Amino acid sequence: MKKLVVILLVLLLLGGAGAGGWYFFVRPADDAEPVAEVVLPPPPPVYVRFNPVQLPLIGDSGIDQVIDIIVALEVADTEAGDRVIAMAPRINDAILQDLYGVLHTRRIMRGGVVDVTAIKRRIVSVAQGIMGEGVVIDALVQGVTQHPL
Repeated sequence: MKKLVVILLVLLLLGGAGAGGWYFFVRPADDAEPVAEVVLPPPPPVYVRFNPVQLPLIGDSGIDQVIDIIVALEVADTEAGDRVIAMAPRINDAILQDLYGVLHTRRIMRGGVVDVTAIKRRIVSVAQGIMGEGVVIDALVQGVTQHPL
């Protein structure tokens, strides 16, 4: 009988120690702040620079002026950048054709000055048409000059 009481006391002591350890070390505190998730910033965009585009603006008596455009395409990552570089000749050709057509009809001219916003939209549209949606994010027009002749 004495052995039974001693065993019960030892079990009770071990159970109490285990419950106390769980309560103080394992159980989350009631007032504990939730652990914030680590949010990594998106990778910086990649820019693919193109050779300057030079377009003549033809009027009634021949070439009125020459327009130079320096552009870089913004892509999401280096993989997309590599794909754009591989297709650069085709993209450059399509940009030349598109811009030459709208310059000839003067649809992107505002009072004799080139509308840079319209050029950006057209370049992005042309590049996305070749590369597909989601590859080209934006076009960065780094310089536009108009040289009257």
